[in-house]
Amino acid sequence: MCVAEESRPFCSAAGNGCSKLVSERDEATESAEKALEKVSEMEIKHFAFKGQSAKSTRVKPKKFSGCDNDTDFKAFLDQFEVCARINDWNEEKANQLILCIKEKARVVQLSTDDKKCYGRMVKALSEKIGMR
Repeated sequence: MCVAEESRPFCSAAGNGCSKLVSERDEATESAEKALEKVSEMEIKHFAFKGQSAKSTRVKPKKFSGCDNDTDFKAFLDQFEVCARINDWNEEKANQLILCIKEKARVVQLSTDDKKCYGRMVKALSEKIGMR
């Protein structure tokens, strides 16, 4: 006797009807799962169609100015690292960091090599801005 038969007396009277309901439920569940997979595929194609890649920015980091109340480079860098992980930035991480630096912090001169390598850029900015 199935669970539905235990809780519903009409299932036992229907006999094979309960197993048919369970089978239909399982088919509906499988159909719904396939539909969800198609929706996910369509979303990916939609974003690509709109000119957005699958690696588009999902979380936008704040800007760092080095002025007034915005002088804690370490706190900014921690927040930037979280955004980089969420957005799956690897090679573009250094470029994204450049885009986040503004005002007083922008004045810091970085060599071409520093701009290409995220680690060197962070080290140079930390030394010139001062890690707090």
